[in-house]
Amino acid sequence: MVKLLKCSMFGEFVHLATRVANQTLTDTVHNSLVLKYPIKMEQAQQLLKDIAVLEEKLIFMIDSSHPEFQFFFQNAEGQQMSLAQSLLLLFENIDEIPVIDSQQWQVFFTYALYSYLSEDAFEEFNKGKALPKEELVSRLIRSDLPDTLKYRFMILMENPNGLLKHLFDMYEQVKEDWLKYQKEFDHLINLSVQKFESMTDEQLIAFVEKTTNIRSIPRHQAIVLAPSVFNYNALYFMDSPWYASDAPSMIWYFGIKLFDIFEKINSTADQKQRLATALKVLSDQSKLEILMLCKKTPQYGVNLAKQLKLSTATVSYHLNALVNLGYLSLNMEGNRIYYQTQKDRIQADLQAISELME
Repeated sequence: MVKLLKCSMFGEFVHLATRVANQTLTDTVHNSLVLKYPIKMEQAQQLLKDIAVLEEKLIFMIDSSHPEFQFFFQNAEGQQMSLAQSLLLLFENIDEIPVIDSQQWQVFFTYALYSYLSEDAFEEFNKGKALPKEELVSRLIRSDLPDTLKYRFMILMENPNGLLKHLFDMYEQVKEDWLKYQKEFDHLINLSVQKFESMTDEQLIAFVEKTTNIRSIPRHQAIVLAPSVFNYNALYFMDSPWYASDAPSMIWYFGIKLFDIFEKINSTADQKQRLATALKVLSDQSKLEILMLCKKTPQYGVNLAKQLKLSTATVSYHLNALVNLGYLSLNMEGNRIYYQTQKDRIQADLQAISELME
């Protein structure tokens, strides 16, 4: 059966601090949510209402003037995850600072760079095999990562446990007050995971693949769910533990509103709105070019950015819009996601639009 991890209050601190640093607080993202997904403004506001209420209670505890705030929480150019959020992958939703030895850090850095780099650069890295620090630094310098992210990784490599302690120290300053809201976090999470409680692992995989258009989710012996409130529309997978090459289980980090959003998208009640969104998406030249590139061979996001000569952030925006309409499926290969055009779904929407015109 599916195992549910306890909500990490430290993790929620990191996600809210990241939203503060990137100016994506809940009460300001309704427009972007409507642009990203084919849903109405009132639907977006209703979906995020309870999160916005909780956010208002906690936002004053985030000290954005801390000297290392931007270092940890501001996203680097083209990246959707802050450095602090990437470090959360070490913790498996625990709330105390972990003890990580030098060898494990080397594996983490190898893994992190493997996850960040483009297809060509990624070929130099072997998942699960730690590279010497000097080699990691050399490859980091030669990589195509943004300079901001290179700098942050270089600093982190010099004193990883020390910087990790600085990150936890920021949380420790507010921990006592933050923990007063544990029950509210748990309540919101329980509401979102009720549908999974009776599912087997295979049933859960089938549900996620159908709902989100993700294909080929790896089958493991067990699935562990790590929910988040403030990272409410996220979904990513990671072997557990991250440093074991033969891990028998997989952690799914997911936002509590992700599946509610997709259920709204797939609702037949708003068919006209969906078709209006489809017309808007298909009229965009960059999105059409992505569909054409992904038609014959699955494509990796960073490689699409290179082919289209666009930033990875821009391509990510286009990919999300196409996935949300079901025009692209996501195929899991290791820890990478490849996109492939779903011609049948596009043709079905075009046929529906044609019928409306009759």
